[in-house]
Amino acid sequence: MASLGAVVIFDELLYKPGGQVHRWMTLLCEHFEGHAQRSAPTRSGALRAGIWSHAEPFGVKQMRGTIASEAEHTMYVLRGTGYPVRGRGGQIFARRVWAAGGDPESAYTTLWGYRDPQTGTFSRKKIAGVRREQHVVRKKGFFMKFGPDEYGPKVISPVVSGQEPNNFLFEAWRLTGRTHPSIRGLAPTASIAEF
Repeated sequence: MASLGAVVIFDELLYKPGGQVHRWMTLLCEHFEGHAQRSAPTRSGALRAGIWSHAEPFGVKQMRGTIASEAEHTMYVLRGTGYPVRGRGGQIFARRVWAAGGDPESAYTTLWGYRDPQTGTFSRKKIAGVRREQHVVRKKGFFMKFGPDEYGPKVISPVVSGQEPNNFLFEAWRLTGRTHPSIRGLAPTASIAEF
């Protein structure tokens, strides 16, 4: 016959590195990080490269898991780049066009002058053999310049289309909940943006 007189469990050890709760939280963070990296849109790779996770104990019997995306454009991807920045995708205006009420026509003006037939540039100075006429010209400082780069040719515009919100972190949370039933139906707390 065997008799067990007492069982003493030091459950604080479960939360320390190597303990069962610590290992579980680390695994949860690793799965969340992997799902976030796969769910993140990729263009330059900076968004995926900036995603990391960390599990750490705090207090006596508490664990905290952190997932973060440190790319500078993370919030523009999560919330979209419409106008206003939060919400559905809309248009992004150059600063001076925005200050002029968001009217792209405010980026142009009509001036009397000459257009060089060889270069196509406008000048207010007389060009021999060219008639003086009214021309629609761009105002300085009212335009954004993009490219040329691997994504397309050079673009000079007072307004560009914004992108729709893509909350890849929430999608990663949902995917993580499939293999970790303890977080199903719960919403993560976010320090920067609400999910």
